[in-house]
Amino acid sequence: MGCCESSPGAKAKLQHAYHLSNNSLQITHFDLHTGEFKCTFAWNSPLRPGAQYCTLPNGPLFVTGGRTSHLRRPGAQSSNSAASFDSATGEFREKPNMITGRESHAMAVEGRAVYSLTGANGCTLTQLCERWDTVEEEWEPIEALPEARTQASACVVRQRIYLTGGQSLRVQFFYIPVGQWAVANFKLPLDLRQHGSAEYLGGVLVFGGVRADGSPSLSTFWFSTRQQRMLQKSSMPAGALFPCHCLSAGDTVYACEQANGSMLFVFWQDRWVLRQLLPNKASLHNG
Repeated sequence: MGCCESSPGAKAKLQHAYHLSNNSLQITHFDLHTGEFKCTFAWNSPLRPGAQYCTLPNGPLFVTGGRTSHLRRPGAQSSNSAASFDSATGEFREKPNMITGRESHAMAVEGRAVYSLTGANGCTLTQLCERWDTVEEEWEPIEALPEARTQASACVVRQRIYLTGGQSLRVQFFYIPVGQWAVANFKLPLDLRQHGSAEYLGGVLVFGGVRADGSPSLSTFWFSTRQQRMLQKSSMPAGALFPCHCLSAGDTVYACEQANGSMLFVFWQDRWVLRQLLPNKASLHNG
């Protein structure tokens, strides 16, 4: 499950990496080239277990879904709530609800739209997908995913949203101009969950997460979308979960690990580098 932003050829500029817990929000600002820590915001959030989040094109955090109860039990419901947090103003805003309640889903951002894809709805999986128009502030359904998944990852490459992992080796993509799902000609060699994915050199980079048996994966795979083939890249220096923390600048991928948001994984020139994000206690602000 996860969300990535693609900006091939992007110049060095300030980006936002987000780490959320069930009781608070931490927003880490870092420079894409140096990983320099800027500041942290914290607020008492309504974040639910299984909620997913991404960065909107103009910077704010966007959060959707999650379980209505911290305990998973028969008859449990998934939330259809949506909210945003603007780190520039420290303002939290409730947004119109999604059409479908969901949790452990995938999210992707392209242009002015945010996509909320598949996931769990209560105790069952849902194939339903939808998108949020950040200008009109409306949800609309898109074509349902042929194969429902949970804890998958999504990223955008050349107007295609590639969905990987989550109880399937198949790689499926949503071609935005025609609004339809299709199956890619390559598969994941591992059944991955809670992994990261991002656009990298015009292809799809898939990394980290856990295998179907719960063991951590250190593998990195790169799929050439033009040549329709897969290459294995350098292994990760440590295991980590990457829901919704992957940023891409074309030739570099930045991923903030989920456990405590303190490590920044940077993939550049086909290798990983670890940078530690060290917050200054004086930089904590209440939103």
